[in-house]
Amino acid sequence: MDIGFFEYSCVLQAQSHNPTIINPDWLKKHGIVPESWVVDQPLIITPALAQIHFDSGVNIVLQAQKLIVTAAGNDSELQAKAASVVQQYAETLPHIPFQGLGHNAKAGLEVPDSHKALLDLVGNSLDLDAPAVSASVKATYNDINGAVRNVTIEAGEASRQASHEDEPRAVDVVLVDVNYHRACENLAAVSVCTGFTAIDMDNFGQYMESLGERFGL
Repeated sequence: MDIGFFEYSCVLQAQSHNPTIINPDWLKKHGIVPESWVVDQPLIITPALAQIHFDSGVNIVLQAQKLIVTAAGNDSELQAKAASVVQQYAETLPHIPFQGLGHNAKAGLEVPDSHKALLDLVGNSLDLDAPAVSASVKATYNDINGAVRNVTIEAGEASRQASHEDEPRAVDVVLVDVNYHRACENLAAVSVCTGFTAIDMDNFGQYMESLGERFGL
């Protein structure tokens, strides 16, 4: 079974972040990101949003109520570093009224005729006045290692190119977004929650394996 992991993000929710305070120098001065990281895309710094992308593959977005630190691909070390950025940010600004922390990820399975496959998984419960031709699924699971796990499953297409292929090809896929949410109202709680990165991503991998088996992969 070939599972494509696209990205991981660690999201820190708060009543009030200040996007204007962060910039590469400030992040490095406070040890939030390593000195060796280089900005490789134009900066965006406004009162509503700040975005800083580094050559490490980590992207930082700060909005009024969310800090989103994203790591591309499925590199566990980079995922841990993204969560560390969130942790170091919280330690630098511990007075911020934190609300919650999420470990999020996106992945996909190559499933032939994915729209039909997802409909078959759902069953004919949506065939009301006419047969459904596509569907998406949202599911919530309580107490997954102390988190609420929110999952969205959709059918779609992706571009894929194997090592032996000259050109990319479009393939049918089932796309999965997952969010592991935990309440975090203070720095100590943030420290605990950021420590679940590897555990949550391992759980997500197992979930994708189980989902693939449902599709006969």
